[in-house]
Amino acid sequence: MKFLSDYPQKTQEFLPPGSRWQPAGLTDFNKTDHLLWQALGRGGQVQVCDVADPAGFVSTDPRIVLISHAPESQFMAATRILRQGISLPDSVFCLALEGKGFRGQRNRTWEALAGNLHLTVVYQADIPARNAGAELTMLPAVAAAETTRTALEGQVPEGQVPVTIKWINDILIDGQKAAGVLTSTQIRGDRITGVVFGVGINVAQAPCIDPTPFAPSATAISRHAPSRAHQLPDIFRDIAVRIDRYYRNLQTGGPSTLFGRYRKYTDIVGHRVCIWPENISDWKKSEPFASGTVTELKPDLSLILDHHPEPITKGRLAYESA
Repeated sequence: MKFLSDYPQKTQEFLPPGSRWQPAGLTDFNKTDHLLWQALGRGGQVQVCDVADPAGFVSTDPRIVLISHAPESQFMAATRILRQGISLPDSVFCLALEGKGFRGQRNRTWEALAGNLHLTVVYQADIPARNAGAELTMLPAVAAAETTRTALEGQVPEGQVPVTIKWINDILIDGQKAAGVLTSTQIRGDRITGVVFGVGINVAQAPCIDPTPFAPSATAISRHAPSRAHQLPDIFRDIAVRIDRYYRNLQTGGPSTLFGRYRKYTDIVGHRVCIWPENISDWKKSEPFASGTVTELKPDLSLILDHHPEPITKGRLAYESA
């Protein structure tokens, strides 16, 4: 595996023990790596570190791109490049320590604060589009929930600070938003040819947010487990390996456990909810298009509400008590 960084002083702790950064010479970069650095790096001087053992990754030759301050959302940049038909290396894990222009669900801006995880993962793919959409949506949510739960283990009493997935892709700690994920796919014909995952986890800092019924408040792992505030490298490795393992299993057609794992982290069945359209600009001036008690969560992530005739496949959900 190859590590690339623009700021070795800030990213040394992400390397395996005993590894060191080296300035990249022209012979160190092939055309694809050069394109990768231009697209998701900063396009300037780059330091590299080659590591023989991928350490838990299923992918044989992943690229780990570590950027001190991203000039734009790397998720948006990677998605744009794939839509242009440009091929990036397979298995790219790009971490921005800070950044600007970051976007979350429905193109909403969010803060990229120091000490938090801002991860973009890119895969070249060849997966049947049929039935893969829900799996690829669940995958980063499950990985983020499991990584968050692992970070809290041994720090807080089991069950007292629950980690849950709020439909469809927000991760909550004790009811407060701690993480969010995105999935974008490139489709040609009936095949998915490219996948981009975006994951943001509040590790050290909780951003200030305007409270809404959809996200009343935010929190960070460090608020519940203070010793984790400076463990971003460990949290990065944990979630990167989880995403890689789940994705490669999905790619090779292995038995999927994603829905069962997703279902484990969501307690939505039995709750009364209201659901607004996805594209509303001001929820105060809009009305929910559906409300009721969730009676079932389907494997395609659609919701069944009592007294509602059709499954709910998308929208912005708020618990009725909020």
